[in-house]
Amino acid sequence: MLRNALSGFAIGLTLVALPASAQETKEAKADKATSAVAESWLGQSAAHLLVQWPVDTGFTQAENEATGETFYTYHFGRNAYSYDNPITSQQMVGIHRQGNVDTPIYQNTVVGYEKIDVPYQHHCTITFAANEDGIIHRYAYNGVACRPHVKSWGRPKARKSK
Repeated sequence: MLRNALSGFAIGLTLVALPASAQETKEAKADKATSAVAESWLGQSAAHLLVQWPVDTGFTQAENEATGETFYTYHFGRNAYSYDNPITSQQMVGIHRQGNVDTPIYQNTVVGYEKIDVPYQHHCTITFAANEDGIIHRYAYNGVACRPHVKSWGRPKARKSK
């Protein structure tokens, strides 16, 4: 299945075996906005993609010397992180009287911390394949939240002539 083939290290190498008719995963067919943006890059220069889309984090590039293709893969997600969650103790420190109603007043005291680890969350992986001339000719993606990332970097922008 394409989804399993696209996960992990072998994403670029897996695309080598993809027939043109298998460019989209089930998620891509269901998400027309993402597909439309990805398809707008077909026929465009990979150099243009690299200028417009960020390559600082979550980006990998791989080449297949046998076919002359270069694969540009973007991994979108939320990085893993940890935080200290305070553990509190509550003590009644007084009573607030209003009319005939007594309301207890409580004070929370931090008695310690619990470390919370939040794992990496995968949102989307998209790979563009460029031929030996550097022209993007196919793509594939998978993930549960591709649309916001793909739409934010968008379609090829018109190049200004000098």
